[in-house]
Amino acid sequence: MKILQLANKFPYPAKDGGSIATLSMSTTFASLGNETSILAMNTSKHYFPLEDLPESLSGTVEFFATPVNTSISPVKLLQNFLFSRKPYNAIRFISPDFEKRLEALLQEHTYDIIQLEGATTSAVLIALDRQEKGQGELSAIQEVHRDYGIEVFSIITMADLIDYLAGESSFGQHLAAMEDYRSQYGV
Repeated sequence: MKILQLANKFPYPAKDGGSIATLSMSTTFASLGNETSILAMNTSKHYFPLEDLPESLSGTVEFFATPVNTSISPVKLLQNFLFSRKPYNAIRFISPDFEKRLEALLQEHTYDIIQLEGATTSAVLIALDRQEKGQGELSAIQEVHRDYGIEVFSIITMADLIDYLAGESSFGQHLAAMEDYRSQYGV
């Protein structure tokens, strides 16, 4: 089989859990007779020159690297905070050069498996589900599930909190404010 692994940092030298796992999987795939390649972002923080790879490794796994500047920029961070709904830590890794390199590899080769390295979110746990409107008819949590396929679990909901406050006379002034909030922003 032909396997392409995509990595957000160059996995050599294997110094941390992510690079150890990526490199270990690559070499294991290759040792099992698979033609294994890695396309990695070569960031300034984890930069490694391809020509310095040990021959024992470069002869086993084919490496491709694309320079990507993922440095934190205070100006871009502020712009992102004010004008974007996407997490800044994620958009730093969106790279047209990496995308072009991936497209070129996919035109040159046919892979049986393309594996994205790194952690993937499978669920989110929040303390309070405020049961707020999203961009449209769905709640914000329902939109997260629809748009990203991620389950969102809460410890308590706004309805639970309002029910509790309704049963406690000492919280009367808070109950009115919570109900006003829910009528304005709730689903």
